[in-house]
Amino acid sequence: MLHLLSNPQTPHTILYLHGLGSNRNSYTGNTLKKLFPQFRWVLDSFNLLDVSQTHAQLVKLIQDHQIDTVISSSLGSIYNLFIKPDPDTGHMVNKILINPCCFPSKEIVHLVQVPQNALELCRKVEHDIYHLHQYNTPEYLFGIFAKNDELFQYHDFFASRYGNFEKNRDIATNCIWVEGGHHHLAPEVLQNAVSRAIQYFSAGE
Repeated sequence: MLHLLSNPQTPHTILYLHGLGSNRNSYTGNTLKKLFPQFRWVLDSFNLLDVSQTHAQLVKLIQDHQIDTVISSSLGSIYNLFIKPDPDTGHMVNKILINPCCFPSKEIVHLVQVPQNALELCRKVEHDIYHLHQYNTPEYLFGIFAKNDELFQYHDFFASRYGNFEKNRDIATNCIWVEGGHHHLAPEVLQNAVSRAIQYFSAGE
């Protein structure tokens, strides 16, 4: 498994996957790029309501840019969870999820008007991730959850399904609470949270 700090002399490449209604100019992605200039960053715009297009675009970016880690926010996180190992190399990216929307078929209908075919594809993706997809294991996952998220809250779901409790039976070491709401976490909050994720992945080398 590749980790962010496996070779401090060589910058690794991080893809930021934005949430619904955002794009390559997202606050979170560009703030992280400024906070962590030692890494190469790939920021792109995705049509997150087009499931097939987004997945294909994501797979191509990972292959073309040799992405080590994908950081995702909100709705983008369901696509992050959907990423599977490269079929040729077996390489799996590290995944950092910020306020993830784990069940978009239940949540996005309250936010925007969604085509029926998009909802059906979302349900198929959710089924694949949570019932068929066996590649999402704690060593590749880190969840960041705002205490005052006003849209949805999947901290407990993430911790119960993907939490790493090896060192502490009560607290998952790869699942943390942070101050803030769903949007625009403060730079110092993002810096501390993502630094903890980086340390988590590097400790597993």
